[in-house]
Amino acid sequence: MKLSKAILYGLLIVSLLLPYIAAGHAAAPPNYVGLNQDQEFIWDTEFDKGPLKDFIEDQVTTDPEGIDILTDAIFDQLEFDEDIVSWKVIVSEIGEDDDKDYDGALEDEDDVGYVKIRINIYEKEEGEEWDDLDKAETYKIWENEEIVYSDFILASFEEQDIPFTVGTNNYIWSDESLGMGLYYYQIVKQDDPFDPIEQDPFIWDVQPEWPMFFIPKNLDFDDIADDCDEWIEDYGFIGQYGGILEDHVSVGAPDVNYFFKDKEVGLWTNVEFLGDVEEFDSEIRFNNDGIMYYYEWTYDGDIIAKFELTQWGFSAVYITENWWWIALIAGAVIVGLIVLIVYIIIRKKRK
Repeated sequence: MKLSKAILYGLLIVSLLLPYIAAGHAAAPPNYVGLNQDQEFIWDTEFDKGPLKDFIEDQVTTDPEGIDILTDAIFDQLEFDEDIVSWKVIVSEIGEDDDKDYDGALEDEDDVGYVKIRINIYEKEEGEEWDDLDKAETYKIWENEEIVYSDFILASFEEQDIPFTVGTNNYIWSDESLGMGLYYYQIVKQDDPFDPIEQDPFIWDVQPEWPMFFIPKNLDFDDIADDCDEWIEDYGFIGQYGGILEDHVSVGAPDVNYFFKDKEVGLWTNVEFLGDVEEFDSEIRFNNDGIMYYYEWTYDGDIIAKFELTQWGFSAVYITENWWWIALIAGAVIVGLIVLIVYIIIRKKRK
């Protein structure tokens, strides 16, 4: 074959492969994203209306029918179902790295990086097949920007509009924060010229969507908690809680032991109302890839919703939080076995 033909054939092959090469390059997520396209995650779930009914009875009405209507409205909005035992998420698309100017409650920042993630969500009852829950949902993973996730926490303390129906009439129930913590929130900022605090999350419209399945790697949870606590302390009196805000809401960062030192792995929130109403608590935890491995939402200590990441068919919580010392013990056992085998071989050779 002549050299010119070989070059021509080579160029033709390269031109045919270029779309695949480009697609493969575009699919690689930025280094702060711990996900891969087509990756699948399963969480064991637990949902219970009981504690919510207790809250509504404590806070709103003792009428059984009214309690059922409002409880069902909250569960419907969150797409929770007491019969569901598992949620599955498949990452269908990871967008390209982009940035935008961020206008937040704590501060503004230019060129904040983010990636859009598209996911499909499925649910399953005990012994049944997977059913569609939400298809082609999208949200952003922000590039280690604590101010963004602090805003999510602050928005979670705002009262939420919950639609419900009685007969043929539609209503909106606006109630105090349900204390869900770092859940995924749709935030719509409202312009209020009479409010003395600019960019105030307590004049934002918020609606919870689904758990915060994914965040950037290496997010500083301590910074988020500190920024939120400082903002809450400065806020002062707020009518919907009937007192000084810092007396009613708080934020912290749970930690686990990691190579003989403490490591913050997520965020917890606490909401306390006046009167005989009990407290809402939430806690969320993430692994090193920014994947949620545990979430719980409780009222008066009783679980309303819980998610536990599964691995190899069972809960991954214990493995995620204790893998390092399990690995150390396993390594020590392997080294001990090797030493024992070598000792036995040497003993046999000497006989």
